[in-house]
Amino acid sequence: MSESSEKLFYENGAIRVTSSRLIIANVTYALANIASVSTSVKHPSRFWPIVFILGGVMWGMVDFMTSQVPYFALGAIVVGILILSGQKTEYGIRVSSSSGESTPLESKNRALIEGIVTAVNDAIVHRG
Repeated sequence: MSESSEKLFYENGAIRVTSSRLIIANVTYALANIASVSTSVKHPSRFWPIVFILGGVMWGMVDFMTSQVPYFALGAIVVGILILSGQKTEYGIRVSSSSGESTPLESKNRALIEGIVTAVNDAIVHRG
């Protein structure tokens, strides 16, 4: 199928989905070789922020009982909250083929990833 006869399903910067190809940056995947496409989700670890916050609370309680100003405790709580607020879930495009699975694109933008996955699924259905 020539490029002029390909139907465009999605285009955004270096990402393009046509009726026969998925192009991400400089890598091209033939839709004929793609068995399925889905969204993957990676949640960040909340362990260390919670350790900082709980440690700060416990340290603050000790400081309160000994009538000290809880500067370090407040600092630990603030650090934990800052780390926690900076963590974002990461979404990816999961491509399955006969040669295995890969995740060619990851982003914190869920709408972007879901839009691409929908376009690839539509292109696969279009191919028949």
